[in-house]
Amino acid sequence: MLFIFQSAWSQTENSQRKFTRIYDHQFELRHDNDFLLFTDRYYTTGTFIGLRKLLDKGKDTSNTRHYSAYVLQQFYTPSDLLANKVENFDRPYVGFFGISNALTISNKKRLWDHKVLLGFTGPLSGASVVQSFFHESLAAESRIAAWEDQIKNGFHANFYLNYVREWDLKMSPFQVFFSLNPSGALGTKDIFFQQDVAVFLGKRQPMNLSSAYQQLGNLETEIFFAVRAGYRYIFHDSLLEGNVLRDPSVFLVEPYQNMFLYNFEMYFRRKRGSYKVSYNFSTPTTRTVKPHLYMLVSYSKAF
Repeated sequence: MLFIFQSAWSQTENSQRKFTRIYDHQFELRHDNDFLLFTDRYYTTGTFIGLRKLLDKGKDTSNTRHYSAYVLQQFYTPSDLLANKVENFDRPYVGFFGISNALTISNKKRLWDHKVLLGFTGPLSGASVVQSFFHESLAAESRIAAWEDQIKNGFHANFYLNYVREWDLKMSPFQVFFSLNPSGALGTKDIFFQQDVAVFLGKRQPMNLSSAYQQLGNLETEIFFAVRAGYRYIFHDSLLEGNVLRDPSVFLVEPYQNMFLYNFEMYFRRKRGSYKVSYNFSTPTTRTVKPHLYMLVSYSKAF
């Protein structure tokens, strides 16, 4: 009888451990593209591959901490991909390849995100090679971008600070969250201040447990959408006007200082898989360009 009791207790303990297992790592693959919306211009493509880890709380039991690292590559082109003279460009060709590291601290009402980004613009980014290969090999009858007079090679270092304050409005029959989200950037790549407001509607967890903020440690099913609006005041944008220190590029343009951004986002999390689809609209970034719309698709897997 003692053996049977000990065996049953062991099985119960194992099943409880299995049930309460916390998946504290996450892999994410994200792709931005305007081709899916039948355009191919400005911010035309971005690919992000990242890992995220839930850190031990230690003595600070009120906050949840995450560390994340991403590799990213982004492509920016004029609207006329066949133009090979700068007088026909509405913005410069430029690619960016970088590595980011971030520390996120959150609780049920507040979130702080601190990020450092290091990378290269110009031919060193590999953007011209990757985009030309895709259009030549995979996209039938597509236009192959000229990539003439792209912004020169340059090393960039940037710091980003993001703060979110959220309120649960406790409205039925759905959960409704409202957030204020000021953020800023300082460095050789970007210098700006931005203020966003967002409303989340649907089945969603508090912010320190929700896929809305890529939080780990919870597998509750979520399905919700968000509407977001933002205003950005730009002090410097190296992807339009070159490196803030010095840039010998052939063609550069002066950015608008005021930009407005509007997003419609859809989220779904089931077990260890998280999905996000977003439509992102921005007003013109400089005098010669038009408003732009692109799509974001993301898949994350906790392990």
